[in-house]
Amino acid sequence: FLLARRGAGVGNTYDDQELQAAERATAIIAKQLAWLRSRIEAGGSRLITVLIPSREALDPQLADHRTSKQTRLLRQMLEEMQSRNGLEFLDLAPAIRAETSSRNASLYFDGDIHFRPEGYRLMAEAVAKQVLVR
Repeated sequence: FLLARRGAGVGNTYDDQELQAAERATAIIAKQLAWLRSRIEAGGSRLITVLIPSREALDPQLADHRTSKQTRLLRQMLEEMQSRNGLEFLDLAPAIRAETSSRNASLYFDGDIHFRPEGYRLMAEAVAKQVLVR
């Protein structure tokens, strides 16, 4: 888990226990994604892994330290898998942040983890763009 070890970025310091847990999780997830990817590609399709951020991960006022750290670790793990294994990875956070700031409204239902219809539309558009890249 190279990026986490290096402590890339502000506030990205992890203790040994967190790194060990992240490394175990990375190994398990990498194996599962490799299996899934091989099955999907055998059928003539491709796997795109999409990170859908929680509203806490997007809003600094809602995020607690643990949520922010977990989101960073997950993103770093997927980015590392992308660079090592060619995993196709799409992080929706930038698109959601841009849409939310331009609309000045949440794409999530109040008090809920689920998107409003506009959030699902944005997610579908972002995934469609990624699919059409190739």
